Amino acid sequence: MSIAPRPATMKIVAMCSARMEPFMRMLGIDEVYVAEETNLFEIFEKLVSRKDVAIVLTELDLYEKLRERLFERRELYPIFVAIPSPEKLGIVDIKTLYRSLIRRYVGLEVAL
Repeated sequence: MSIAPRPATMKIVAMCSARMEPFMRMLGIDEVYVAEETNLFEIFEKLVSRKDVAIVLTELDLYEKLRERLFERRELYPIFVAIPSPEKLGIVDIKTLYRSLIRRYVGLEVAL
């Protein structure tokens, strides 16, 4: 794990599909990257190399495509947080999704 010096103020950015971009902007996220099949890994590499990014919000579909690369990383930042897209809300068990994220990043099991 790399513990490199980070800026005092770090950013939250989003990596999502074109249909979720307006939602991310409504959340107040200034930097929103629209990811498609052709540029997904390029955007991923750009974001993980930045020292001023703490959190990357991404859609669950994109997170699944990046899963292998995410688990190979050894750096603490940026943390990738998966958000279910509107059509996945009825399919995905939200408690299980966020429980696994908390277990991965915090190291504790959380009962919701």
